[in-house]
Amino acid sequence: MRYRAAKIRERCLPRRKDSQRITTNQYIATKVGLHKVSYAYYPIAKCGWTTWVYVMFANAGKPEQPASEKFKWGWGSPYGDAKMDKISRISDTQRYKERLLFVRNPWDRLVSAYKNKAVEGPYSLWLHRPCKWLKEDMPTLTFQQFTQCIVDRVTRVQDLSSQTAARLLDIHWTPQYWSALPCETNYTLVGHFDHIGEDMGAAIQILQINATLKHKNKSQTKQEETLAYWYNQLSHNIKVSLQKIYQLDFEIFGFNSTIPG
Repeated sequence: MRYRAAKIRERCLPRRKDSQRITTNQYIATKVGLHKVSYAYYPIAKCGWTTWVYVMFANAGKPEQPASEKFKWGWGSPYGDAKMDKISRISDTQRYKERLLFVRNPWDRLVSAYKNKAVEGPYSLWLHRPCKWLKEDMPTLTFQQFTQCIVDRVTRVQDLSSQTAARLLDIHWTPQYWSALPCETNYTLVGHFDHIGEDMGAAIQILQINATLKHKNKSQTKQEETLAYWYNQLSHNIKVSLQKIYQLDFEIFGFNSTIPG
């Protein structure tokens, strides 16, 4: 995890001088004095956020709280109950000994977002995302429709990999680069979703967290549903556009940008 963090810092070097120098973001961090190892964590949707929430609450002696009916997921969660604070200035993250991030192959993350938000649950219908024309009596979006709507949202932006384009997208499929701001935050621990059990287990040890890891909010995957299965359903233009939208995720986090299929 430290090696990945070092490689990310290395890849960020060419970007630092022309960076937009963003100074605010939203992180979750340990309250000073209430944890053995202080750390700041940036949660990225569809990259193990739900699983790590359970870890944080278990460490605070409240392992069942996230499963309660009153619990709110995402930024609305009562992180104070888990001895965590929300901090919004990137400069404030530097006073924490460790800065933790989990990332995921963009191709895989997008499929997971589609299955979780458009197929398995009513999120897309309720919020009309990513397709504004969605109505509750409509059939489930196809992956082609889902990705076409994402591309349509940013099609008028000249640079599809820019922050301007990213701001037009839902948090569940916003590029990870523009969510976590790795070239500004200087993460010390970076885990990959591909081996989330191993990496989260390592983070638990490094941060001296008293919790047992349990993978939560996992989408169901059929044996035949490889990435090629999903992306072969898309037109060439959509695939190329997605490649451009997630360009910085591939470049900075070191994922293979080759279109599956």
